[in-house]
Amino acid sequence: MMLSPLSAFEFKRKDTFIHHLDPRTLLYFVVLTSIIILQFQQLVPVVIIFFTLIPLLFIARIIHEWLVSLKGFIFLILIIFIINVFFSSSNTPHPTTFALSMVVRLLALVTAFAVFFQTVHPDDLGQALVKLGLPYEFSWAITTAYRYVPTLAREAQQIIDAQMSRGIEFQKGNFLKRIKNYIPLIVPLFISAIKRAWKLAEAMDSKAWGAAKKRTFLYELQMSLVDYVIIVIVTIVFAVVIYIRYVLGLPAWAEWTLPPYLELKVIGERILDYIVSFFKF
Repeated sequence: MMLSPLSAFEFKRKDTFIHHLDPRTLLYFVVLTSIIILQFQQLVPVVIIFFTLIPLLFIARIIHEWLVSLKGFIFLILIIFIINVFFSSSNTPHPTTFALSMVVRLLALVTAFAVFFQTVHPDDLGQALVKLGLPYEFSWAITTAYRYVPTLAREAQQIIDAQMSRGIEFQKGNFLKRIKNYIPLIVPLFISAIKRAWKLAEAMDSKAWGAAKKRTFLYELQMSLVDYVIIVIVTIVFAVVIYIRYVLGLPAWAEWTLPPYLELKVIGERILDYIVSFFKF
């Protein structure tokens, strides 16, 4: 579970509607969705976007994998929330609301990319990038890195389990102590990664990688009518959202914020003032 965020990048082969879509359609969807998410800092719009993405997890049947990956983001979520609440600039009138919106925005981005990475096979992604005009060498490098992220995560977890069986405690001590505890993980993980890269290079040389200028694929990707329909729908939604955001402006309810008595920064300052005044007394 220590490396559970990386499970969001692991492809899951399943027979679902989303898995059958062309990778270029899903890539187009995740790019436009990410742009839409990053357009808003208000809590209500990002919450709406987040809950709009949730049904896709059920359609792709990856809700369990998504929940597992979210467990690894808990620490990052807490850091983002605390920093935005207590260390936000004075120009932020509602820091708690702003912190919540940043957290939900992160969750929405994780959800969108989880739908993409867990439903697109690395080979299909590589072919899609080539068809989009990216040189095969760059496409191969991207897909290879994408393919081996879960593998390295599993190897890292195995090394952690082995080190824990020898008495190393990764989860005890303060923050700096925990970071120091992971030093015994770095060396064997680097050695394993170098060995894997060496074997991969030998396999590429033995198969004359790069000898043919034009690459062929066993299964050619073909855009279906459903893919074009989804691309049109995503484009229309993107255009409508951008038009509302920059031309019409957000309605009043979209600017909703938490009431002042729920602002954690104000509550913390009051508690601190009470403690100081108590000791002065």
